[in-house]
Amino acid sequence: MDFMILVLRMAMLFQPLKVFFPLAFSFGLLGGVKVIFDIVGLFQRTSTFNSSLLFQPVISTSAILMLLVGLQLLLIGMVADGVVRRIAQHNRPLAPSHAVWVPELPSTPQAKKQDEMISSAKK
Repeated sequence: MDFMILVLRMAMLFQPLKVFFPLAFSFGLLGGVKVIFDIVGLFQRTSTFNSSLLFQPVISTSAILMLLVGLQLLLIGMVADGVVRRIAQHNRPLAPSHAVWVPELPSTPQAKKQDEMISSAKK
């Protein structure tokens, strides 16, 4: 059990959508199936199809709750993923660019000779 908690913590630290998306999808799917079940059950209970169906409670509270939980889990996962990406951007080490070579000013006569040799070799 400790290993599973460790794996879950690592996934939450680096890729939280891999944890939140399956949960959100599961709750959304269950809520969608429950909505369909509620609508089919309503049509089986009533034999007449008139405007009074618009005023009856069709969708159950549990279906709405599951859909909202799925939506909230998805949104929390997206926020967590955004936070992880933002933190990763700020902690990225700055690598110097090697695209442009800028010679530094030599501080000693020996360094000045080396810079002259390098510049003459490039020509």
